Amino acid sequence: MENATKTRPGRIQQTFDESQDRCKQSFKDECDINKIVARINKTGIDPFADRVAMMQHLDLTEIPDYQEIQNQIAVMKTYFDSLPSDLRLRFNNDYATFAEYALNHENLTEMAKMGLIEAAPVPPEPFTASAPSGATGVEPSAAEPGETSSAQLPT
Repeated sequence: MENATKTRPGRIQQTFDESQDRCKQSFKDECDINKIVARINKTGIDPFADRVAMMQHLDLTEIPDYQEIQNQIAVMKTYFDSLPSDLRLRFNNDYATFAEYALNHENLTEMAKMGLIEAAPVPPEPFTASAPSGATGVEPSAAEPGETSSAQLPT
């Protein structure tokens, strides 16, 4: 510290050369709020609009934190290490390759064949009502009150 002088034992006093300006004056007009507003009013162009347009606002509240992700990776590594060696060899002994494979929904049936997951139950066929035997396929007509239609069932 060339500008430091000792005033008392244990205390140091620092002085600065005031002729040397530590701020770059070439940015003075760019930082003056009055000149920025005047430029926007004159040109109608906001110099900060491009920066705002490039910003992204994302909802990241459902993304787990770093520790949780590390725990999930550890669980996945442990699971991969517990697989038989022939299965691990199929994925080049790389848990990341296995994870990429397992996360692809197109591989679910093959994973079930390998015994890695349980096969998804086959959904039952949707119920379709068939016409009773002897039905003519004629819809009952709307009868006037008090009238009976030939297609109505007797009560």
